[in-house]
Amino acid sequence: MAETGVIILAHGSRNESEVSEILREVSRTVKAWLPPEIKVVGAAMQFNHPDLEEAIELLVKQDVKRVVIMPYFLFQGIHPTRDIPNRIGVIKQTNPGVELVLANTLGVDEHLTNLVVKRIQEAAPELSPHHSFSVTHNAPQTIEECSMAIIEDLLPPLDGSEEECQ
Repeated sequence: MAETGVIILAHGSRNESEVSEILREVSRTVKAWLPPEIKVVGAAMQFNHPDLEEAIELLVKQDVKRVVIMPYFLFQGIHPTRDIPNRIGVIKQTNPGVELVLANTLGVDEHLTNLVVKRIQEAAPELSPHHSFSVTHNAPQTIEECSMAIIEDLLPPLDGSEEECQ
């Protein structure tokens, strides 16, 4: 099977150290989930290095014949819909033996939505519910358990022994 590589392609920033650190961490996490022979490189569209072309060159030098380009972007904006495909077209001309596969952007995903809720709760803890719960689609038993916990919090304290209150 041909050697495969993955590029995590972010926008980039004038704050190069932050971008480099985040891309290293994301790349390391992605690599941990992939088969060990898969090479993973972080790259930026602008401001930072390696850029897309440099990242592909790095992988090609390691005998990679197939590159999956993962745009680390939320939206299908100008970079993912125009700029990245245009660059891929140019890169294909100079690397005819390399297959370049463009993945979808991050878009709307329940994990990202949960992260948004988490970040809001970190910034404004008073907005957190009494019981932490996920906005993902949970199993019925989990929904029931969360619902019962919320109801119990709303009930007045019961007078009686511990045995009577159970």
